[in-house]
Amino acid sequence: MKRQCKNSGFGAQSSPISQINISDVYFSTVIRILLIGSGNLAYRLSGALEQSKGVRLVGLRARDPEKLSGFPGAAPRSGLDEPAPDADICLLAVADRAIGDVAAGLKGSPALVVHCSGAQPLATLKGTSRHGVFYSLQTFSRDREVSLAGIPVLTEAGRPEDLA
Repeated sequence: MKRQCKNSGFGAQSSPISQINISDVYFSTVIRILLIGSGNLAYRLSGALEQSKGVRLVGLRARDPEKLSGFPGAAPRSGLDEPAPDADICLLAVADRAIGDVAAGLKGSPALVVHCSGAQPLATLKGTSRHGVFYSLQTFSRDREVSLAGIPVLTEAGRPEDLA
């Protein structure tokens, strides 16, 4: 289902938004994802991505890579100052205030750079050539198991072909 966001509070410009169910996502080729962040959402996404068909988690990055030590899976872990591995999507599961700075470090990357905030506009990623938003309508905790199946996810992208 695709709909238009007429006024998100961040300006009068309309942008395409679609709602997908994360359990319906299947990729015909392997999508390489770099996950950046060390909080609750990053923790839960790392486990889900490690188990997803058609997805290869190529790395976990954080300001403090020691915070990634308890994360599930075998993806390589590193700090933000390390060179980014080749990825199709860079998923920023970081604090809202850090999105712009982290995205600035990905300038020039051909990857689709996506933040996971429901409170920040797409324009927060304006320095990247391809950008989008992946916002789940769920609060996550390390202490409580949550199945990602059935959780609605809102997506938005700067280019229509990046929503496909």
